[in-house]
Amino acid sequence: MKANYLFQCETDEEHINAHRAVVDQLRQLNELAITLNSDSQALHEIAQITAQLASKFEQHSQHRLREYFTPLKQLHRREGLQPYAPFGGSHNPITPQLHYRIENDTIYAEASFGLTHEGPKGCVHGGMIAGIYDCVLAAAVVHHGYGGPTAQLNTRYIAPTPLQQNICFTAWLDRVEGNKVYVMGECHVGDTLVSSAEALFINNLKRSQ
Repeated sequence: MKANYLFQCETDEEHINAHRAVVDQLRQLNELAITLNSDSQALHEIAQITAQLASKFEQHSQHRLREYFTPLKQLHRREGLQPYAPFGGSHNPITPQLHYRIENDTIYAEASFGLTHEGPKGCVHGGMIAGIYDCVLAAAVVHHGYGGPTAQLNTRYIAPTPLQQNICFTAWLDRVEGNKVYVMGECHVGDTLVSSAEALFINNLKRSQ
């Protein structure tokens, strides 16, 4: 597969915001598609309009306007690690938008999940929860100057995670043993703990000083 991204991109804020506006509208369309229910003629008409829109997208598609992986830049923008990640990427229309902040070396990421993320009725799919944990826990690793692949991720589901409510993930560094970086996390709905996670990352970077 030919790479469709650049390692360094000089994209201004207006350009970034314009692309994110498109992605935000696509998220809304994804939500609406779940409950789309009309007669077959109307559905075929919508399909034709969607095909025209896809053709329009194709006319303007080239390399991505942002770097594929810029973890520190993304965290400073409160966007996580990867702008195009399927879990938490600010430029990916299939994921809920995560809003990050850092307090006392703890990563906080707030999100609201919609129908496109539903598993059990009215609840977030467990696989989505695990995927978000992978991103949020990785952010804690990067924040401390480490970086590398996830070797193990364990998620404990304590209570159902509801749709369309404010959800808060937290993550913090537990310990480092050689090149093994251990991170822990929790997810709350208000004051209620609904899940927790622990992960092992393999550091392949020298720690930033």
